[in-house]
Formats: sequence, structure tokens, C-alpha cells
Amino acid sequence: MSAVTTQFTLADLDRMPEDGMHREILHGELIEMPPPKPRHEIITSRINASLVGFNLQARLGTVFGSNMGYKVLRDDRTWIQPDVSFLVPERLPDDVDNDYVTGAPDLAVEVISPSESAQDVEDKTEAYLQGGAHAVIVVYPRTAKVNLVLADGTSRTLRSADTISLPNLLPGWELPVKDIFE
Repeated sequence: MSAVTTQFTLADLDRMPEDGMHREILHGELIEMPPPKPRHEIITSRINASLVGFNLQARLGTVFGSNMGYKVLRDDRTWIQPDVSFLVPERLPDDVDNDYVTGAPDLAVEVISPSESAQDVEDKTEAYLQGGAHAVIVVYPRTAKVNLVLADGTSRTLRSADTISLPNLLPGWELPVKDIFE
């Protein structure tokens, strides 16, 4: 006899209590994480500030914080909230007050928490790419490394002497990796 597993949807997520837990759905599986700790939020804030500051001048799209969710795979079984995201204007829903974004953000940034498994990180990254993301930035606070994964299948591991840039999506934006972790 096989075990029956519950397949969660966005409707299930909408019915869950507002209890401070961070919840996402990945291929129907509910992922629950406690609220982030200060180091996580410091790193997230630095990346967000860099993108917002750049975008105020460049006006290439919209930068969102961790409260923005995406129906990444155009179904109700994959709902992810990246720590930071960027979306070009034509990807915003027509009714921004009532509609969710369908598909992945153009850029998703995930700052990895101790409670996240390596498999969850890999699965999220793959879902973003399948959903149409141009790039995924995965930040590892414990090792002070950043993985930059691009839609063309290439990836690079960046360290403190390196600089993050995405010339095809955000021409002119650069963020030294050391600035994220200092």
C-alpha cells in the first residue's frame, strides 16, 4: 500500500493561519520555515538596497522584497516567495491589486537559511528557471559564497573578491560579493 501525500495548492496556502511561519509550495509539497534570523535579513536588505538604488536611476522594472509571491510554474501547486526579486514591467499583472504574478520573476534571490535542505534549494532554483527566470542568485551566509545560475544553464560560484552582475537583465548593476557579507 502506498502512502497518500497531500498535494497543497495556492488555495490551501490562503487558508493557513497568519502565525509568523514562512510557507511556500513546491510541486504541491508544503514547505514551512520559521521567520528569518537577523543575519539573513541583513544580507537580504543589502541585496535589496543595491537593486532598488540601481533601479531608481535605471528604471528597468520593479524590485520586490520577501513578501512577493509567484505562481512559478503557472499552476496552483508551486508558489514561491524569493527573498528578493526583480520583474520587468511587461511581466506585472494588469490588475496589480488583485492578480498574482504567473511565472517566475526575471531575477530571484534566495538567501539560504539553516532550515533549508540542499534539495529544496536545488528544486527551487530549477522551478524558477522552468518558470522563466533569467537568473537565480543563491546566497550561502555560512560559507560567504554566492551561486549565480543563469537561464542558459551556466552557473558560477562567486566569493568575496568577485562581483555579481547581470548585464543582459540589469545592464550596469554590479554588487561586490564582499558587500553582501560585511
